[in-house]
Amino acid sequence: MPPKPYVSVEDEFEVPPFATVGATLKCVGWHGGQHKLFTATVVAIRDRFPRIVVHFVADENGSTHPLSLPDPRSAYVHAGMVAEA
Repeated sequence: MPPKPYVSVEDEFEVPPFATVGATLKCVGWHGGQHKLFTATVVAIRDRFPRIVVHFVADENGSTHPLSLPDPRSAYVHAGMVAEA
């Protein structure tokens, strides 16, 4: 099994300016045994790592069907896993 990817100190502590509570963004999530890109909304910003709490709302094609989204629908992510929508 390969080692877990390295998370830079910047990604660990920084929260991008576009990742505010209530914002919609693109986020990496785990689905079907692989990482995929999803649309998510920011639910909260935490004091500890990983700092950003998201709720997945659609897959990269815009499908909102529950089977096309990660389960559980919420996740803790770091700045390296998000991008502006």
